[in-house]
Amino acid sequence: MYEEIFMDIGMTKSETAVYLALLEIGSSTTGPIIKRAGIASGKAYLILDKLIQKGLVTYTIQSGTKHYQAKDPETLIDYFKMKQNELMKKEQKLQKIVKNLKIKYNEKISHPITEIYEGINGIKSFYNFVLNDLKKYGGELKILGVPKDAMEQFDEFFIGWNKERIKKKINVKIIYNHDAKNYGEKRRDIWLY
Repeated sequence: MYEEIFMDIGMTKSETAVYLALLEIGSSTTGPIIKRAGIASGKAYLILDKLIQKGLVTYTIQSGTKHYQAKDPETLIDYFKMKQNELMKKEQKLQKIVKNLKIKYNEKISHPITEIYEGINGIKSFYNFVLNDLKKYGGELKILGVPKDAMEQFDEFFIGWNKERIKKKINVKIIYNHDAKNYGEKRRDIWLY
């Protein structure tokens, strides 16, 4: 249950297991942690060190032995915010790099007559290209051979996309496959502006 969320914020499966084990058992030496978390004993110190660096675990030394303890779960929010800040900084750096790369791209760009997009992400990428770039080059979007299952699969995406297309005043002409004729007739009004 927690693993997926923890992994999304940058924790490994082992780190999650150790953190949750510490929440359950409280202050502990490595032995009970290894047993409860189900991790290899050779990796215990490495995992605990990573959790300490992330600010999610602390330790005390009692009679010369380290006793580890999970920090308050609220620190997970702090850790997540720190990761967000890091990503924002990386995004800012990436935006600067992209500006420079775009200059090079525009210098060398050729305007192909035909491009091929494949798969779900390819289709979405194509339609987003149309929104962002087609108006720059003029013309209209002409779609030939749209099957019913494609329209049904991308219905939600197309509704949002079509609103943006209308705002940008990009014309579109669609020829549906025979199996999508009824679908095309029902959708005719939303494709006009």
